Amino acid sequence: MATTNAETLVSTSLQETAQFPQELIDLFVEHVCCDLEAHKARSTLETLSRVSHSFSALSRKHLLSSILISEQPEVSALSGQERPAVEEAFRLRLLSLRALIESGSDFKSLIRKVHIQVLLLDDSSGLHWVIDSLRSNAKNLESLWITGNKVPLTCWPTNTQSTFRTLSNLVSSVKFRCLRLSHLRDIPINLLAKCPSLRSLHLALSTFRRRDNPIPLNLRSLPSKRIQLEEIEVHGSVSDFVVQLPQLGIGLSSLQRFHVLVLHNWDVTAAKSLIEEMKHSLVSLEVILHMKESRGPGGGVAHSFPTFDGDPIDIGRCPRLVNFKLRISTGAYNSSSFLSDAFSILDSLTHPTQLQTIEIAFESSAQARKGFHVLDHDDPAWTVLAPSHLREKHPLLESVHVNLKVELSWYAPPPWLTGTLKQILVSVLIDKFGSAFSPVILHSQTTLFLEKHQPVTLGK
Repeated sequence: MATTNAETLVSTSLQETAQFPQELIDLFVEHVCCDLEAHKARSTLETLSRVSHSFSALSRKHLLSSILISEQPEVSALSGQERPAVEEAFRLRLLSLRALIESGSDFKSLIRKVHIQVLLLDDSSGLHWVIDSLRSNAKNLESLWITGNKVPLTCWPTNTQSTFRTLSNLVSSVKFRCLRLSHLRDIPINLLAKCPSLRSLHLALSTFRRRDNPIPLNLRSLPSKRIQLEEIEVHGSVSDFVVQLPQLGIGLSSLQRFHVLVLHNWDVTAAKSLIEEMKHSLVSLEVILHMKESRGPGGGVAHSFPTFDGDPIDIGRCPRLVNFKLRISTGAYNSSSFLSDAFSILDSLTHPTQLQTIEIAFESSAQARKGFHVLDHDDPAWTVLAPSHLREKHPLLESVHVNLKVELSWYAPPPWLTGTLKQILVSVLIDKFGSAFSPVILHSQTTLFLEKHQPVTLGK
């Protein structure tokens, strides 16, 4: 298996690199793209681009298939005197990219994914020039990601701006299969309807522009001639998405994969209504329950955790569902009742499921002497994972993967602490259930973070 070191690659001269057979370079690039993790592959490919004069068509297909259009992350923190120079540099880079897209090279035909990452979607930077060039020249585009600012959310451009027009034309002209909108607000309600080829939609903390007189919500009355998606991810603002769904021009009857991040109790109800509509086609479901922190008027921190309140999502009503993943993040606010409520999704069923794999990820942080009652192996919440329960509720189950991750806020733990916590954490999964899961396979990974978040893996 090929390995590489960034410093070694950088030190290699261009003349030396040019002596390598082109076939060897192609194989190496293909290995980097296909076999390494995404973040490692990207940094390695960036290094490769510095040490080779040229690549064959096969290598260029990997190297140039994705482009990121991004302002420097520190722009928002610059002083008033520094900002104009940085903004002008960004504008010049956009002009260079536009020229490259419109050149006679094969670059434009290789682009499959574009990620636009900006603080403002307006005309000041000249972003609309690049967007228009992509629409006219990059005919093989498949994925479009647009990521805005976290606080405050980036507003979609108004219809009087060139960026609004070019984005609308891009979505309607290119046959995108994947669209990801993150940290955006006031997205046009008709944007998705302009892209009939769309099959995968990712919404992360984004909302659509509301109409003065919204259509009453009735998911069952949605017209049949809608874009039938195969995958939807909705991270936050789930209830807003459900309210706007009748106007978005998308259908759920063919949906196979659904990922949902729930931050509030009202989003629990919205997520349940969505799953009810897609239950007959759903194959893979991921539910993320995340504790939300907010500061009150007096500066105190308030914690809220979404709960099913005795009426969980009934995955037993999904006849084709074979993969289920439940992720629970409680932060520093641990409660056994929250864990029991979250696990009820595996237990409160009208019918046995068709599940083949279950993945559970539990993330928490705690002070050294508090909060570990949730991780006690005798806690009633964990009885849901008992083999008898799992075999009764999920008779086709082949694999269970459980990941516990606890972050401990104690920078100088006494010697006895690590050993004690290891016994507690491992006993939750291994000692109680590990030997009883045959023929069901139990995978477990228990990680304890100590001393400024340095990971220590405990038991497998």
